[in-house]
Amino acid sequence: YEEAAVQRVMRAARDDLDWRDVARNNDINLRTAYRWVAAARTNDAWESSPRKPRGGRRNAKITEEHVDYLLKARFGLRVSRQCVKKHVDGRMYTMKQTHRDNNYRNLPENKILRRDYIVDLLAFKSEGKRAVDKNTASKGSNIHVIACISADDLAYSEKRFGSFNSEKCNAFMRRLLTRIKRPTPLGNVVLVPDNAPSIEEVFKEEAFVDAEFLRLGPYSPLLNPIENWFSTFKSMMKRFLARHRPGILQVPPHRTIKAHREEYLKMAADLLVREAITPYLCYQCTLHTMKFHARAIQMKDMPVGE
Repeated sequence: YEEAAVQRVMRAARDDLDWRDVARNNDINLRTAYRWVAAARTNDAWESSPRKPRGGRRNAKITEEHVDYLLKARFGLRVSRQCVKKHVDGRMYTMKQTHRDNNYRNLPENKILRRDYIVDLLAFKSEGKRAVDKNTASKGSNIHVIACISADDLAYSEKRFGSFNSEKCNAFMRRLLTRIKRPTPLGNVVLVPDNAPSIEEVFKEEAFVDAEFLRLGPYSPLLNPIENWFSTFKSMMKRFLARHRPGILQVPPHRTIKAHREEYLKMAADLLVREAITPYLCYQCTLHTMKFHARAIQMKDMPVGE
């Protein structure tokens, strides 16, 4: 129906006239006209069109042009599109759960732990000892990539599926220290784990007692070089899996989806660990953490997103 005919029916009903006669004269179905009038009386909305848009795809994105028109139509304001764009770009919209910054990282006790960590780290460096960082790439049912880097290159890495509890972590630590002590005396090694207290027991064992254990305080990712490396590695993993998505979805006969998926995850990890961990990236990640050493020693607040 034409919008003009619809409005004639609505005006007649609003003014208590014979809207049925108006509907017949405009060839409008009486049941349809009745629904329009009933909805308008319920919502007291006589001016807006009672008809719902039907069919077709609609552009749900509001652009600067739409905002410009809405401001002019509703508030009588004439604002340039560039002004609207600057204000809209200055805000962040997300459908994900918002991150609440509880600022635990800047509690006095955490500042003390960070300061002590940096002081000990600089002392070990002055003695010529080699500091390495150990961390895992993911938690849960996906593949775990456990790696250890130095300021120069990848020191050691492993890949595994399933849980990664404290016993398995300690077993990994023994294999790591065994691997490191071949080219480097453990007396020259300082290991920086990601605040894992269970690892400390390994360093009390006779075979590894010469290695130094430097524990990183909580809420201190800015002081851990391996965090930036893992961000690079995860991005490369996601791109690899996106490129091979058709192959991942085509499960061969007599194979389970789980086994087929795990094969691709392991292949991606095998290919990308060495590609992601380059001497240059390790050096850059280490330099990035040094920007925050002075803040930690002075017990200043640690910023986010730098």
